[in-house]
Amino acid sequence: MFLLGRLSLKSWLKSILSLIFGKGRNQRSVPVKMNALCMRCGCAEAFPINTSVKPDFDLKIIPPDLRDAFSDHADAICSNCGLYQAYKRFSGPQIAMINGIGKDALTTDEIYHSYPVPEEFINDWFGDSVERQRRRWGSLFHELGVTPKRILVLRHWFGRQFPMLVEEFGAEVFGVDISPICNRYVAEHYPFVRQLAGTINGELSGPFLSGEPFDIVIVQHILVHSVDVPKALAAIRHMLRNGGVVVLSAETKRAPSNPFHTFYPSEYQTVSMLSEVFDEVYKLDEQGIIRDIPIYGYSGRATEFAAVVKPAAS
Repeated sequence: MFLLGRLSLKSWLKSILSLIFGKGRNQRSVPVKMNALCMRCGCAEAFPINTSVKPDFDLKIIPPDLRDAFSDHADAICSNCGLYQAYKRFSGPQIAMINGIGKDALTTDEIYHSYPVPEEFINDWFGDSVERQRRRWGSLFHELGVTPKRILVLRHWFGRQFPMLVEEFGAEVFGVDISPICNRYVAEHYPFVRQLAGTINGELSGPFLSGEPFDIVIVQHILVHSVDVPKALAAIRHMLRNGGVVVLSAETKRAPSNPFHTFYPSEYQTVSMLSEVFDEVYKLDEQGIIRDIPIYGYSGRATEFAAVVKPAAS
């Protein structure tokens, strides 16, 4: 059991939950009705959190045996390590069925139902994020002494970052996405991008995991969908060369009502879990690199983090 001062984490969580959810002394750690243990520590007991799941699509388009999985997360906070997560997570066969249907079909947003996509939508969607990332990532790579030659972007959406990555760093760029519409757009507008085959929705699998390592892997809103985050982080590390860097973007944005989301960490928990896999971990903001992350709090912002694989000592 982890300790926070003189209180066990379980006692500390009980106090916090009573303040947030008004459960008082009735709030207790119980075995959660689930198909999985805590994805971080394997504990079976947790503090249940009532969650109303709201699928953003017509449930009739998926097989009947998948509908219950989309409507019930069994969300809870692990009583051992404190990780807020879904305890009913998709199985491997269910993930394969979902990805076979396709993410574009599993949304009511009509932008993903037809092609071409209006440029005004893409401009509004990205806003000034690419220029902010140019500054953030440029400062990060300069401070770490990294000159990226091969960059992989996991979930690139409409790919506006790709020209910036080539212009700024002169890198060869690769991508994997969950949207056929986004893949088509990138293929037509940025033919210099090498799109790789594989699955990144729910789990990381496929040919992109093997082959020549990358200097940089950019992960955008993928871990929040993962049914096994420690396994996904280990796979990402395996794709990086010694001295390589992973950048995580929008991986602490909580949305328990989204049926695809399974992982709702605080910023500190994100850093802690990254530290279990990588050698150095940083938080990125407009002021530069932050090395000391507070143990408390949840900003709710699309925060970015960076983690480094240090070269082996010679």
